[in-house]
Amino acid sequence: MGVTWGAAAHRRTVMTNANAQTYQSILVGLAVVVLVLVQQLRRQPVKTQGARLMVILGGIGLLELAGYLAGNNGTNPDGTTINNQVGPVGFLSLVISLCLAAVLSWARAGSVHIWETDSGWIRQGTWITGAWWLLSIGSHFGIEAVGAHIAGKNVNVGGLAGATLVLYLAISLGMQAPLIARRAAREVAAREQR
Repeated sequence: MGVTWGAAAHRRTVMTNANAQTYQSILVGLAVVVLVLVQQLRRQPVKTQGARLMVILGGIGLLELAGYLAGNNGTNPDGTTINNQVGPVGFLSLVISLCLAAVLSWARAGSVHIWETDSGWIRQGTWITGAWWLLSIGSHFGIEAVGAHIAGKNVNVGGLAGATLVLYLAISLGMQAPLIARRAAREVAAREQR
């Protein structure tokens, strides 16, 4: 009886640690999402170099993913064991989601208003940009939900979207910034040809 209790206590501790890490990842991700949305809707200079932010967010995102993968084990409420691997379905859903981040970056970049001032090119996201961001982030979590359903209860895909949200944002912003800069460069080239 003592062994069973000890094993149950260990499973509860493992699940509590995994849940705490998942909640921490989600909170970090949501804080970054709010910051990104606010920044996207503000007037700002068009940046020709977005690599620094992408590298910083990408590094944080990879650390969050590594922490998720390291703590991703335990048991289901019905007592069945959860594999400590995300599995092929989880990784496939992550790859699909990150590819979709790049595609939706193109759509968002087209919705950003750009104009020239005396001090240079300015960009400001529109309500459509905000809607694209919400669709993009929603699709990230939706793809995880589909992956979790396909994977079944013995592979823990749940929480993967929260753990990779910052990585998702790194790819989104890293792709969007050069697309906006390219639009400004095309505007300059078109004016010079007139």
